[in-house]
Amino acid sequence: MVSQATTLAYLKCSFNELGDSGVPILLEPFSATKCALKELHLECNEMEGESAKALVRTNFPSMEKLNVADNMDLPKRYLKEKYGKVAFFGEDEDEDDEGEDDENMDELVQLLKHAALS
Repeated sequence: MVSQATTLAYLKCSFNELGDSGVPILLEPFSATKCALKELHLECNEMEGESAKALVRTNFPSMEKLNVADNMDLPKRYLKEKYGKVAFFGEDEDEDDEGEDDENMDELVQLLKHAALS
C-alpha cells in the first residue's frame, strides 16, 4: 500500500456516467493515500448503492464539499450520516430516503459503524 501524501485538493468528475462500477475504481487510490481532498464533485454519474459504499469506505478528513447531486438512486441517508453538511445532493436534498430498498444497505450501516470506530 502506498502511504504518500498528495496535494490534490479538488477533483471534478461530474457528468461522466461512472456508475457503480466506476466510482469505486475512482476512489480506490484515496484509500491508500493521505489526501487533503477538499472538494469532490460526482454529480450526474448514475451512482447507486456500490458508489455509496465506496464513499463511506473512503476517508476524506479535509472534505469541505461532496457534490453528489442528480444521482437519483444514490442512498443519501448513509452519505449524510458520514459526511454531514459537506454533502450536497441538489434540488431534492430535503426528500426522504424511506423508499430505499437496496438489499445491501446493511453493509453500508456496518461500514459507517466501522468508520465511526476508526
